[in-house]
Amino acid sequence: MSELLRNLGALHVHGIHVDWAKALGASAHQPVASLPTYAFQRQRYWLEAEKPSGDAATMGLSDASHPLLGAATPLAESDGFLLTGRLSLSEAGWLGDHAVFGTVLLPGTGLLELGFAAARAVGLSSVSQLTLLSPLVLPAEGGVRLQVQVDGSG
Repeated sequence: MSELLRNLGALHVHGIHVDWAKALGASAHQPVASLPTYAFQRQRYWLEAEKPSGDAATMGLSDASHPLLGAATPLAESDGFLLTGRLSLSEAGWLGDHAVFGTVLLPGTGLLELGFAAARAVGLSSVSQLTLLSPLVLPAEGGVRLQVQVDGSG
């Protein structure tokens, strides 16, 4: 019986009129009117998850107000600050111009700017020393996480 119904359904789909009342007999019911007319039409009955806003405040941080640093937070048990960010060639294309023998480096002036941003976060106006021990290498794909910590004592 199921093969007969399958074949009648195939004929119906191809435009052949099928008298379903005769084919199904006493078990024939009225067609359901609430079925979707579009194959992917659906209604969701659960709550949508909140999308992350990207706002540093939603993570308990404050905005660093700096193009290279995204967030800042005061350090517990001190008057220092930690500033964080992420550098990548895809987000800051100008960094690609600072390649040395095919390796992209953050220029020294960029590191100095990060130092100035940290100094401003704790109310200082200058950087007295900056020693570069090794260059900050940027990968061709992906990025580098930055962390700049400054002590606010002076």
